[in-house]
Amino acid sequence: MPQTTEKTRKPRPKPAPYARKEKKAHVKDTPRTSSKPAAAGRHENLTLADWISVFKFIDSHPLLSQGDVVTHFKNKKDGALYFDQSTLSRKIKRRHELEGRVNSHPNALSSKRMRVVT
Repeated sequence: MPQTTEKTRKPRPKPAPYARKEKKAHVKDTPRTSSKPAAAGRHENLTLADWISVFKFIDSHPLLSQGDVVTHFKNKKDGALYFDQSTLSRKIKRRHELEGRVNSHPNALSSKRMRVVT
């Protein structure tokens, strides 16, 4: 009976579990403050009522550029609205459609987009 010359692998050791990092105690050297962090980059879909208020502002300030309109609403102290210039441009193109939806149903101003019910 001839011997087989198959090569077999040597058994390898199994890897050990990874070393976990210990949590460090957080030490605060600064005094307590009542300021709140700015919500940087929070772009949420605006409601129809928000867009109608943006359109009213654009109508009352016709000489402002779209970028200036965006910065105005971003820097408002009471109820800042976060959107960018490209979104504003798309909404201005669809303005008549958005204004037509205002009286379509009772909750239209609170909705963010039109619901299709089948």
